Amino acid sequence: MAHGDLFETLPDPLICIIISFLTFKEAARTSILAKRWRHLWRSTKTIEFNERFFIKPADPQETRENQRSNFIDFATQWIKSYKDNSSINHFSLTISNPKDQLSLPLLDKSIPFSLSRKAKSLRLDFTDPAWEQQQQQQQQDHLDNHPLEAIDLPSNVYEHRALESLELFSCKFDMSELVKLRNLKHVSLGWVRLLLSSLKALLSNCVLLESLSLVRCWDIDHVQVKGTRGRNLKLKSLVIENCDFNENWLEIEAPRLKYLKYNGMVSSYFDVQVAVDMEEADLDFRHYDGQAILGLGDVLLRLLNLLNPTKLTLCSYFLQV
Repeated sequence: MAHGDLFETLPDPLICIIISFLTFKEAARTSILAKRWRHLWRSTKTIEFNERFFIKPADPQETRENQRSNFIDFATQWIKSYKDNSSINHFSLTISNPKDQLSLPLLDKSIPFSLSRKAKSLRLDFTDPAWEQQQQQQQQDHLDNHPLEAIDLPSNVYEHRALESLELFSCKFDMSELVKLRNLKHVSLGWVRLLLSSLKALLSNCVLLESLSLVRCWDIDHVQVKGTRGRNLKLKSLVIENCDFNENWLEIEAPRLKYLKYNGMVSSYFDVQVAVDMEEADLDFRHYDGQAILGLGDVLLRLLNLLNPTKLTLCSYFLQV
């Protein structure tokens, strides 16, 4: 039997399981393989609605508005035609300005849809691509302005106890409710206000947490990632990127940590305890013009000795110091 004929022997439900291992864009491309495959991808259990797949930033404003309308129509109709009532693996929605009248109906349908299908992984990204450039300019100008979170996390998400992975970007949430999701293993937070007390509550209550990512968060006093009540964290991966801390010092006590990525202000104090066999560290420090660098060499050398990873990526500033 030729290799090209193998899939012909498989039933549709099994092919749908295979398609679900692909990204949403890759799953959509399978619709051109043959007539039989035209609609199979619509039963994928990995669903990603991303406005940026439809909108070209270089196009005129009117064209981008039409592209946005096409995206919302596509996502709305896709949800409406989804026939599989079984659970899904992953649901993602990326859309800027979610409060406008065009977007609200999609929000009203998409999040309840993902929860009704018992999604194990949920990603909600409401950031505006223009924020990144604005934030970089503010850093150069020594400004501390931050965009407000686009919307509040819908209350029914807090009741979805099956969640194992949660990613929230520009989505305001109640940490006292969020920590009730005790099965969380992966958490990513971006473009949100995050207090140190909230971070401690997350680490204390979500005891299964294996990976944590903080991107463009602000109002944290400093980085403190450690267990409580004598319990060590299960954390294996930690990413901290371009967060705005009130004090630039880093305290990590995670004896199972295998991967660390830190991108942000250089600190004069590090207290780090990680796995002896740490696999990878990626350190990218930024500094304001004129910031004193004398004496930081010994501090950063001590940090390297504490981490001692198998694979190490350093920024040019690190080498300069």
